[in-house]
Formats: sequence, structure tokens, C-alpha cells
Amino acid sequence: MDVRLLRIDSRLLHGQVTTNWVRTLNIDRVIIVSDVVSNHHIRKSLILQATPPGLKVHVTPIAKFLCLLNDDRFKRMKVLVI
Repeated sequence: MDVRLLRIDSRLLHGQVTTNWVRTLNIDRVIIVSDVVSNHHIRKSLILQATPPGLKVHVTPIAKFLCLLNDDRFKRMKVLVI
């Protein structure tokens, strides 16, 4: 996995991320890593609904992200991790 940017940001997905960083860094997908948000159906749903068309966003718990980080299936993916 090619992590282009890692941000610690309590706002999670917001306008600056979707309009500037994704385009500037040529991001394929955004992965929001949070145990709390990944287990909170409403918060997770709101984030996914606010995602602009064409941008792939995933919300995942920390343990799952650590497994995906070294998975060969994702090694060509350009990712923004929040």
C-alpha cells in the first residue's frame, strides 16, 4: 500500500481533504481508521454519504487496517489514511 499521506484529524473526511489533498496527491482511496467510527453505524453512514462521487472511502477498525497495510492485493493502491 502506497500511503501518500497520513493525517490525524478528528474531523475525519471534510472539504479540504476531498478537494485538495486527494487531487494533489493522486489518491485512489481514503481509509478512515477508527475503532469508534467503524462500530458506530450512523457516523460511518454519514461519512460514506458525504463522499464525493468517484472517491472511494472506507471506514475500518485499527486492527483490520494493520492487516491490510501489508496485504499484497493492495500494494499498488495510493491511499490517504485518516
